[in-house]
Amino acid sequence: MGLEPARELRLNIGDITVSIVSDKEFIVDELRAPFVTNKRPDVVGYVRHGLGSDVFAGQLTDMVMSGGHFGWDLYKWHGRYVALYEGSETSAPGAIVVLGSDSAPFEFYMRWQRGDQQPHSNGHYFHKAPMMEILPERHGVMLHACGVADGQRGMLFVGPSGAGKTTMARLWSNSGEASVLSDEYCIVRAIKGQLWLYGTPWVGRGGFCSFGKIPLEEVFFVEHGKETECVPVSEIEAISRLMSQTFLPMWDKTKVQLVLDTCVNLVQSVSCCRLPFVPDEGVVQLLRRVQVA
Repeated sequence: MGLEPARELRLNIGDITVSIVSDKEFIVDELRAPFVTNKRPDVVGYVRHGLGSDVFAGQLTDMVMSGGHFGWDLYKWHGRYVALYEGSETSAPGAIVVLGSDSAPFEFYMRWQRGDQQPHSNGHYFHKAPMMEILPERHGVMLHACGVADGQRGMLFVGPSGAGKTTMARLWSNSGEASVLSDEYCIVRAIKGQLWLYGTPWVGRGGFCSFGKIPLEEVFFVEHGKETECVPVSEIEAISRLMSQTFLPMWDKTKVQLVLDTCVNLVQSVSCCRLPFVPDEGVVQLLRRVQVA
């Protein structure tokens, strides 16, 4: 069972509390319910519908980035940054996001569409942008990756779309002994000298997500191969591969540097290997043998 609809959705993601308040209700399904918390928010955002075109009409002229990691156009506006997502039905923006600052919250302006009188069923996606903003200062990164907890062993399987993250998630889930934290978006944070791997409420094609954390022990860069093998990589290659799958707050050079620093710490602290694999249970067996060895 999910939770009762509410106009505030406060989630614990990576031991960071993000609160999103909307002008219509959120629905939380059973999969995301464990992320809901009553803790004091670390960052706050507001969602409004049908107002963006009026507020920003003719004002967004100073473009600083086109395309971006999420397909947005980024503008500078009164000392803040504003991201535009194009809508699929008209040339009007589907969403306008005013990025947060030390003195102001995040603001989301959504274009009205048919059915918008209904509650949000995917409200957890509003929490992504605030997490990108706050994670670097908390010694954290968000990655395109599958996270697995096998006993007390945390493993991160990193790769772009199509590399095999969802396949890896299914293989570990079918092993009957491991928990899949996510098949698409994972968070890693360094806290008091320990690297922690967290699940997130955002899923990939396999629909895997789990609330939890585990000490991170190994990073694998996954790719489909003719045979399954673990190939150690250099620190430079590991950092390059890791950064290519990291969600970067490109509007803030200082925070980009913080993300790089966290990635350097990560590859210097845990084992990093390239993992070409055949999509069968053999890869699970191999990695468990490597652990024992």
